[in-house]
Amino acid sequence: MRIAATLADDPPLNPHAGEEGAFGGEEKGLLARALSLACEGVDLAVATERLRQARASLVAASGALLPALGANVGRTRNEPDAMAATSTTTAGLTASYEVDLFGGRRRALTVARADREAARANRELVAHAVAGEIALNY
Repeated sequence: MRIAATLADDPPLNPHAGEEGAFGGEEKGLLARALSLACEGVDLAVATERLRQARASLVAASGALLPALGANVGRTRNEPDAMAATSTTTAGLTASYEVDLFGGRRRALTVARADREAARANRELVAHAVAGEIALNY
């Protein structure tokens, strides 16, 4: 199971996906340039940020299924007088795991995956809406 996901996992936005032959060379260039400028705009930036948030939620939900490990080390030195100095060193290791008896964490992971896919679809929808507006105004 892959836990971490990055924005680079998404394919680049294709302004004329499924529209083969609908645009000529000049129109494709204008549409691609306008779409790249729209990526800097508010709507597409918000959709992209929501996708990043959904990915972060997915990573957090995935991490809840994994065991937790911890380690600590400490050292103390006690010098009541110059002749009797004592040093103490301690080390500890902890491990914990929460059993998902009722499947709540698995369901949270499923919801996080669905949220990520919805955010990805929303980003594509915004990109297509921008492309449609550009085509209408051309």
